[in-house]
Amino acid sequence: MVYVERRVADDATLSKDEAFGSIRNQLCTFREGYDDISDCIDLIICLGGDGTLLYASSLFQGSVPPVMAFHLGSLGFLTPFKFESYKTEVAKVFEGNAAITLRSRLKVKVVKDMLQRTGQQSYSREPPQQQQEHNGLLPHGHTNSEAGKVTLQLQVRTKVSSFTEAFSADQCFLRL
Repeated sequence: MVYVERRVADDATLSKDEAFGSIRNQLCTFREGYDDISDCIDLIICLGGDGTLLYASSLFQGSVPPVMAFHLGSLGFLTPFKFESYKTEVAKVFEGNAAITLRSRLKVKVVKDMLQRTGQQSYSREPPQQQQEHNGLLPHGHTNSEAGKVTLQLQVRTKVSSFTEAFSADQCFLRL
């Protein structure tokens, strides 16, 4: 079975396409925020850029099925496949000859009112007590003398050990 978002399947421009019209009745549809598709999807084939890939992943609050992301957008850091070779690449997956890259997900907690709760002149550097999965990202605000700056504290906890590792990254995506 192939699932597509209902708003895509009902798109007026797409429904004028004869090739799409011939397969439209074979597609299953879902509505974001209404239909739980987490147990129905075995593989996601994503056509777009990094934003489309991040959106597709956001549809799954638990674990995300394997994603095959084809680059069609303006950014392509997370979308390794070229659309021109989609037939070959998809065939490799179904034949069991595809490599996979495992990506961790972050659980994010944004704290906006820490200044009022702590009564201090600046935001506390200590994160609030919270239960986190394996990863966490916590933005910190600053005093007025540091206006315009945002610090992101990133902690990664592994299943194997209980210590916190520190590392840096050259990119950070925030979806607001």
